[in-house]
Amino acid sequence: IRYRIPKAKFIAYFEQLLEEAMEGGYKGLLGGDKDEDGDGDGDGDGDGDGDGNKEAYKMLILGAKRARKMELAARFLHEMKATNILPDVEVYNLIISGYCHVEDVTSAKRYFDEMKERNLDPDITTYNELITGFFVCNEYDQAVGLIWSMMTTSVKPNYMTFMIELAGLSMFGEWKQFDRLIREMQNENITVDALAFAIIFRGTKSADSATAIKYLNVSEQYNIILNSYHGVALERWTKPKWLKDLSVREWFRGRGLHYEELEEVQKDDPF
Repeated sequence: IRYRIPKAKFIAYFEQLLEEAMEGGYKGLLGGDKDEDGDGDGDGDGDGDGDGNKEAYKMLILGAKRARKMELAARFLHEMKATNILPDVEVYNLIISGYCHVEDVTSAKRYFDEMKERNLDPDITTYNELITGFFVCNEYDQAVGLIWSMMTTSVKPNYMTFMIELAGLSMFGEWKQFDRLIREMQNENITVDALAFAIIFRGTKSADSATAIKYLNVSEQYNIILNSYHGVALERWTKPKWLKDLSVREWFRGRGLHYEELEEVQKDDPF
């Protein structure tokens, strides 16, 4: 049986482990007490890449990230480089993701640039994390610029990339970009699904009712079955009692639907 550990309890537990490790000169955790092969990386296999210690450092960096201790995570990365243990893309993704989670996107971008300087090619996880970080930190131009930059590489956007971009455009009221994004999803053979339209509908809050109806019609073309999450996303055009523009309500009525009686779905699996 797996139990969910409360976040505060996990952080306290991790900090205790770190304190104990520091007191013991935590190299013992990494298996690096002895440099038997003389290559300086402490893993004893003679190739100098530090693979034996890399996985242990990844665990430490992951723990620091989850505890939101990014200065400590950066310290572990510095130690890896100082002891000739070569950090890989996965390590940098942990660092970048961690800084994005604490909304320090400047540091995240610095490590993104560093990994490229070390001839490590960012993967789709790298881009998705950093794009999300830029949107969360209200740096719209940086987010969109990174998306366009990614398009010039061999990295292909995946479903999550498009959902992140849709959510960012919706958050910033850039609903005029939705048509372009839908076309790009089609070009990449990415399904435009119910979740995509929930995000799109929410983005029409800053548009007008005609735009909401336009995308309701598009959702019909994609055979989307509207549920309660779509109803909530469209509340701007249905809920207010004082609303004089009844066109969205009429759209539902014309199809024998009621916007407040769409099928309820489980909160943990709406689509």
